[in-house]
Amino acid sequence: MLPVGLGSAKPVVVSQPGAAAAPAAPERSPRPADTFQAGAAGGVTAPKTPYADVEPVDGRAWMQDAIEDIKGRVASGESVKVVFDLDDTIWDNRPRTLELARRFDAERGTHLFDGLTLDQVGKDGFQTAINAGLGREDARAFNSYWKPRIFTTEMARYDAPLPEIDALAQQAHDAGAQVIYLTGRPESERGSTREELQRLGLPDADDAHLIMKPSLDQPTAEYKVAELRKLLEPGDAHLGWFMTESRRDVGAVQDAGLPVPTVLLDVPWERGGRPVDPGTPIFPSQVERPEDEDVVLWAA
Repeated sequence: MLPVGLGSAKPVVVSQPGAAAAPAAPERSPRPADTFQAGAAGGVTAPKTPYADVEPVDGRAWMQDAIEDIKGRVASGESVKVVFDLDDTIWDNRPRTLELARRFDAERGTHLFDGLTLDQVGKDGFQTAINAGLGREDARAFNSYWKPRIFTTEMARYDAPLPEIDALAQQAHDAGAQVIYLTGRPESERGSTREELQRLGLPDADDAHLIMKPSLDQPTAEYKVAELRKLLEPGDAHLGWFMTESRRDVGAVQDAGLPVPTVLLDVPWERGGRPVDPGTPIFPSQVERPEDEDVVLWAA
């Protein structure tokens, strides 16, 4: 049987989880804090998922079925679009933090991060420093340095491709779909973001296929739901999927009841985050972390 949203019929609305989703935490950085902290005093505790015993849907196999579905729709004259998130989905932002750690040491004449590896880079500067074995005072200092610099135009050149995900975008394009990039980055970063897409050789790397927030003030998940709803307006294309690493974004789309298949890219820092519908295809992680790493809340 084809996955939800595939086949000759229009996609069906995915049924929602029985339990209400936890309310989103306030944004505390240029990107929202999507992860929960496990067992920390005063932190946000991850809810117990009601789907712990449900076998996850194989996202890799699902995607290949979806690409075949695109070919069939396009052959019959239907317009199709697929939608990708950008940061930590289409490309890997972790090299930015490695570069900032190097600069932090260079400016202070220290060697705190001499042994830092890509696998130790966390969701923010604080978690990265803790993973590297630094104390909390040094971790706070690095996070204060990291926060205003990490999502700047100057750091965009350090983003690295995620080859398997980028290949999916190309496969969808080759199958006849338009590739849309839906990001929480603000409009002020349009030029550098477009150049990133072009530098990495991604398809449809132009302004017409790049949707960006008017400003950082708007909550990212709500904004993405609104933009996906616009793409679903009568007369527009069939949406083959929306792919992101953010559980918050996936959950928001599912809570809104949008008939858009959502694909969750598994990343270590999102494990333990908000539950998503058990029918959500889970695409295998493109990065890994040590099994015993501490989970740290998006740092204050």
